[in-house]
Amino acid sequence: MMITEPIEEFYVVGLSVRTTNENNQAARDIPELWSRFFSENVLAGIPNRSGDAVYSLYTEYELDFTKPYTCIIGCRVNSIADILLILPLPKYLREVLQSLPQKEI
Repeated sequence: MMITEPIEEFYVVGLSVRTTNENNQAARDIPELWSRFFSENVLAGIPNRSGDAVYSLYTEYELDFTKPYTCIIGCRVNSIADILLILPLPKYLREVLQSLPQKEI
């Protein structure tokens, strides 16, 4: 389900990887990032988190989807300590993922 809605600025802390869609690099990098996120129990180690919702952010595109970009997997935090990314106020496309079998991550 895809929802577009305005959201207020918030802070995200987690893991990131710089990747590209060229030569299917992102198809290797992003699943590996998800695997690290769960196998290293990153969520439990994030201080000041505002909940258990996990965000997957695609940002810092050099030009468009064909050029390098950054993927971040993390959660919202209440504190700016150890901040990774600030999302400005405009509208974003939010994809709500209800559940995903662990074996597919």
